Amino acid sequence: SMNWDIFVSTRSTIHDPWPDPIRLGHPINTDDYEAWACLSSDDLELYFMSDRPGGSGSWDLWVSTRPTRFDSWDQPENLGPTINTSGADLSPWITPDGLELYFNSGRPGGSGNYDIWVAKRATIEDNWGDPENLGPVVNSAAFDAFPCLSPGGLVLFFSDYPETSHTLRPGGLGQTDMWMSRRKSITDPWGPR
Repeated sequence: SMNWDIFVSTRSTIHDPWPDPIRLGHPINTDDYEAWACLSSDDLELYFMSDRPGGSGSWDLWVSTRPTRFDSWDQPENLGPTINTSGADLSPWITPDGLELYFNSGRPGGSGNYDIWVAKRATIEDNWGDPENLGPVVNSAAFDAFPCLSPGGLVLFFSDYPETSHTLRPGGLGQTDMWMSRRKSITDPWGPR
């Protein structure tokens, strides 16, 4: 495939070097694009974006599950119309407790371009609730993407991506920059760094 695929590298211990990555193959990779994967903390859910058929249009977020970390990945499922729109929904990040899914999207209700959103669920058996925009401290008129939270959920790392939006986020050093936002507790709003 000439399109993007998802690869994995597995090492025996955290002290070992990473071996060469291996392409995951079917059913994760197809002749379409698969990219920006995020593994749940129990290694049983793999979230990623793809433009494969069967979605809401453009790029969608998908998840594949497996019974144990030693099993093969099941056929991926589209996260459905609560998460995915007819536009591009990208760069998923699942929290360690599996209850919050961060991603970026150009859906209506944002700060101008693509923004970072979060969808929440009460338990991992529940459906995702409606995504919430992270607000104007995190999101800008630029393309804000690639969310990544600290283990405790109090620091958010992300980047802008002017190659896509042709808009630089104010206060950066030029081109793609890394940004961060903090909050006092997981129920507090995101604040400046």
